[in-house]
Amino acid sequence: MGSVIISMRMTPNYNIAFSNNSHQQLLDGKECTERCVADIQRWMQANDLKLNQDKTEIMLIPSKVKASNDPPIIQIGDDTIHVSSTANNLGFNFDKYVCCHDQIKQVCKSSLYFIWKIAKIRNYLTVFATESVVRALITSKLGYCNSLYYGPPKYLLKGHQCIQNSAALIVQASKFDHVTPVLVRLHWLPVHFRIMFKILLMVNKCLQDMASHTWLTP
Repeated sequence: MGSVIISMRMTPNYNIAFSNNSHQQLLDGKECTERCVADIQRWMQANDLKLNQDKTEIMLIPSKVKASNDPPIIQIGDDTIHVSSTANNLGFNFDKYVCCHDQIKQVCKSSLYFIWKIAKIRNYLTVFATESVVRALITSKLGYCNSLYYGPPKYLLKGHQCIQNSAALIVQASKFDHVTPVLVRLHWLPVHFRIMFKILLMVNKCLQDMASHTWLTP
């Protein structure tokens, strides 16, 4: 098993789960979390599994009005886990303000590298082969968990849109051609519409009972 992400949402008075207590509630939540992780560790040991304690991350989500001055430190086994400003889960970086800034920056950086690599061999590829490679790139980079990008400021998504446009221009023979016809041919929506489409698609599948139930069966 990989890392365990512990996310606590705090109000300025250290309330947990919208309770009315203050610092004592923070300590109770800390002890409860430690017991919960200890139970998970015992269960995994009983089933011949291993919990990577050193990869456990704690992300404190503070109030935007007043940040926490005394972040909790949780003891898990022999490891002391300090609060982190970001936490990674299945390759997606979450930050304490849930604005996805670090994740978007990382995706843009790696995507530009692969676009540069594809552009270097573009003259040796057919149009069909180039489209296949570019589709795989955009699907794996911009399409991965893109429903989590719903809500951040629009300027943060401009980087993703530039990546999509740059990838589409590789398909054309000339970089001076207009990108819109290529986007239409590739059936690529603008980035913000791709995000909305993904969310609406998942909601529609749930409402129409078309979602996969295999993961729910024992």
